[in-house]
Amino acid sequence: MQKVRWFLWILGIALVLVLAIQNDGQAQLKLLWTDLSLPLSLLLVVTLGIGFLLGSLMTAMMLWRKKAKPSAEKSRPAESGKTKSSDPATPVS
Repeated sequence: MQKVRWFLWILGIALVLVLAIQNDGQAQLKLLWTDLSLPLSLLLVVTLGIGFLLGSLMTAMMLWRKKAKPSAEKSRPAESGKTKSSDPATPVS
């Protein structure tokens, strides 16, 4: 499994490099009050990097929340004094 992961990483990096090298024209970037002209390859690499970082942060937050939920349930005290009559499936007589 580790070899497959490394292969996919290397393949992804190679594809990004090929994409960046082949797109060497200038691109106009207008963002709020700025107006930039930069190589399209640089814009592609920076955009990919930002997307990767945001995806990594979102994944880390979801894993952190998933890991934190069971520990919160363990720290909650058990309900005491619960009887069968409080169970909605059990008829009360």
